[in-house]
Amino acid sequence: MDELIDVLDEFGNKTGIIKKRLDVKRSGEFHRAISVCIINEAKDILIQKRHHSKNIYPNLWCFNVTGHVMSGESSIDASIREIKEEIGVDIIGEQLRYLYTYNVENIVGSDYISRLIVDQFLVVMNVDIKEIVIDEAEVSDVNYISYEDLREVRDNNDSSFAPNWKEHMELFDIIEKEL
Repeated sequence: MDELIDVLDEFGNKTGIIKKRLDVKRSGEFHRAISVCIINEAKDILIQKRHHSKNIYPNLWCFNVTGHVMSGESSIDASIREIKEEIGVDIIGEQLRYLYTYNVENIVGSDYISRLIVDQFLVVMNVDIKEIVIDEAEVSDVNYISYEDLREVRDNNDSSFAPNWKEHMELFDIIEKEL
């Protein structure tokens, strides 16, 4: 199935153009994505290891569920869908806390340019690792890491984690101050 996504301008406004996801990546056009950090009440963060076949950050640990917003879909609906697809966890929109939006560009060769406008969310919920059902095409493993250990991983630039720390500095500040 070809996923259709809305092409955006550099400010995140819809241009009225809808394309297949791969076509948008080949042409390097802006499009919307979501990123959701799931943290439990003990301040442990759910991490997932990206599948080795992923174009961006293959076989690396990430502390966000991520995905594209399909054409006509809201960021909240995309977040609910991606969490269910990637780790088999059901949430409702009221559990999502919108934090901020950031832009990121990932270039993989000359024919894969991902220009994303990403809506960052936070979910505080206790998810039992034993009940997680991963989508093996997306994720190869899940675990929890304490917030303190994740900060250490970040500070030491641990190469087993996706190196996208600068996009998430605000997220770290929010977790530090509010949770």
